Amino acid sequence: YTVALTVTDDRGASNSTTQQVAVTAPIQTVYATDTFTRTAPTGFGTADKGGAWTTSGGASLFSVDGNVGKIKMNTPGSGPAVYLNSVSALNINGTVDVATDSAPTGGGTYLSLAVRHNGTSEYRLRARIQPTVTTLTLSKVISGTETALKTVTVTGMIYNPGDVLRLRIQASGSGTTVLSGKVWKVGTAEPGAWQANSTDTDASLQAAGGIGVVSYLSGSSTLSPVVALWDNLSVTDIPVA
Repeated sequence: YTVALTVTDDRGASNSTTQQVAVTAPIQTVYATDTFTRTAPTGFGTADKGGAWTTSGGASLFSVDGNVGKIKMNTPGSGPAVYLNSVSALNINGTVDVATDSAPTGGGTYLSLAVRHNGTSEYRLRARIQPTVTTLTLSKVISGTETALKTVTVTGMIYNPGDVLRLRIQASGSGTTVLSGKVWKVGTAEPGAWQANSTDTDASLQAAGGIGVVSYLSGSSTLSPVVALWDNLSVTDIPVA
């Protein structure tokens, strides 16, 4: 860039100078990416970046077909999950695409992107798709027990077969973690503002951790099995404004 400076004194005399200034864009840290272009008959295999996926719920419930990673929820009330445990990230900006192979029934289907995963604790951004409404929740899971921190109804969003949702979560800070989340349909504009915001101070989640995706089929669902289709995972540090 060329920067020009002009100085005028109190008698009206002025002088100018120009200087070439180089501006270097900040280097962004990429913790994990996955486009699921490989094939795996069981499990999720190894991500494009972020290491091997570790399944929770039985490897046979997971597969990759060269386009998406699939998680099968065989029965109502089941919730398989899969994690990148070798990732260690604290301040993150994460996105993932997700769809299901059928319309939601009963209490719907829960689709979550998890961050700061350690053992059985993590933060989650969860979209719950139901027949007539979609809700978005920021939650924390401590020793396997999930507690909602903030839940909002996503105005005007009804999930239909063929729709693909994009989840975005940001988590920043330690001591007090600031959490933000949003969801929108792929092919539509990303919402400019965060739809859900919260803070949390639970000591067990104030450290770096892994990344995961979690699928859960409501116990009142009238259709099973249901398959969640995951794609285009991207987890980086938080962009500089």
